[in-house]
Amino acid sequence: MGRRTHRKSKNKLFNRMWRSSLSLFKAILGILKGFSQRAVVEILFEICIFVQPLVYVYLFTSWGIPLSVAWIVAIIATIASSIILLTIVGSVINKLHESSESTKLKAEVWLARWIAEVLANRSASEWTEYQDWLHDILLKRRQLIDARHPRWRVSLITYWRLSVFCLVVAASKIKQVTFSLLKLR
Repeated sequence: MGRRTHRKSKNKLFNRMWRSSLSLFKAILGILKGFSQRAVVEILFEICIFVQPLVYVYLFTSWGIPLSVAWIVAIIATIASSIILLTIVGSVINKLHESSESTKLKAEVWLARWIAEVLANRSASEWTEYQDWLHDILLKRRQLIDARHPRWRVSLITYWRLSVFCLVVAASKIKQVTFSLLKLR
């Protein structure tokens, strides 16, 4: 009788270990599934941002366009394709998570909020300098929506304006750094 009790306790222990291992395995699979969905979007974005300009430059230079002009056109084409990719991904995300219009943020509003957080965390002077411009972009977005423009057009225009905003801010920062480096000489 002692052996049978010992065997039952081993079986119970084995079953508990099996269930906990299975639970752990399912949790890991769930994490990997969520990671793979985010990884696909991240890989598409990185291809769009880093690989695409190189392909464009190679293509344009093979057509006989000078290298400096090819780089400018490649950067513009990359920005345009990034805007289109963000519009498509944003609309897919919005359709998947669209439960109530007032509580969910649209992708372009989320991007504008993220840009605002980055600027606000840098310094207060930078934030006050660009806050009005970012507010105007979102105000124009609201006006387009109220005027019943197609949603895809509103997203495309908003992404374009946010991209120009980021380019101008980046250009001004590069200019400031360049002038500060020239003053150090």
